[in-house]
Amino acid sequence: PKAPKSLNSPLATPGTRPATFDYSLKLTRWVAPACPEGPASLTEEQAAAWRDRMMMTPGRRKKLPSAHYVASLIGGLTALWQRWLIDDLRLVKENPWRNVEPPKTDQLAVKFATDEQIDHFYKWIAARFGDWPFPKLFLSVKAHTGCRLMDLCSLRSAQLVSGRLVFPADLTKG
Repeated sequence: PKAPKSLNSPLATPGTRPATFDYSLKLTRWVAPACPEGPASLTEEQAAAWRDRMMMTPGRRKKLPSAHYVASLIGGLTALWQRWLIDDLRLVKENPWRNVEPPKTDQLAVKFATDEQIDHFYKWIAARFGDWPFPKLFLSVKAHTGCRLMDLCSLRSAQLVSGRLVFPADLTKG
């Protein structure tokens, strides 16, 4: 199903990143069949039933979605309802997602590279690229700033201010 065209303009408010806009449209397409009379008709019970259906419906790869994925969808729907449908558009008065329990998930182990692994990697970079300093500089800046590759690849020379990298708010998440 397609998202209602009437939502395209309000969701595309100034300051909304294209990826956020696309994600919001994806969420509206997925939840639209659960509320055919419109978002104001969706109850907490219907929202919980939607969660349960999502947990039991195989995706395009014929596998059930992970509990983490469904939990993130519920978080996205909660935010979508609150931000646009309640606060901005004033189409609905209540957020049916606010009390929907996300599925129980296992705690994911945080993985990180050890100092030895990083040293080994930088030695491999040196062997692969020789004296050219750019690869190590690029990866070091990424590691120290914690930014995503696209943030780093989108840098402009004007963002180097007094020896510091300055990321504009509309470029980064953090």
